Amino acid sequence: MLPIGSVIVLKDGEQPIMITGRKPIVENIHKEEVYLDYIGCSYPTGVLDNQVYFFNEDNITRVLFCGYAGEEEGNVTDFIEEWEKLTPLKKGTVNDAALVE
Repeated sequence: MLPIGSVIVLKDGEQPIMITGRKPIVENIHKEEVYLDYIGCSYPTGVLDNQVYFFNEDNITRVLFCGYAGEEEGNVTDFIEEWEKLTPLKKGTVNDAALVE
């Protein structure tokens, strides 16, 4: 799991994306709540016109920069992994995730 602030490139993409959150919950095109691995914004411009990107680990082709991982990172990662095992929500895909405006 990549830390917040990591900069990546998605498959079939050229624009770098900076990870701003992990395990966001969104409503998919079927009106179901699902989670994805990450939420991010364009890098280096940041969030413009409320445009964000939802994606999963398998959508990443390159990691350009790995974000800061301080002492707390291990605790947060453990918590997120435990949450993922226990959540009743299913994991969504990029193809069926609806963008939140």
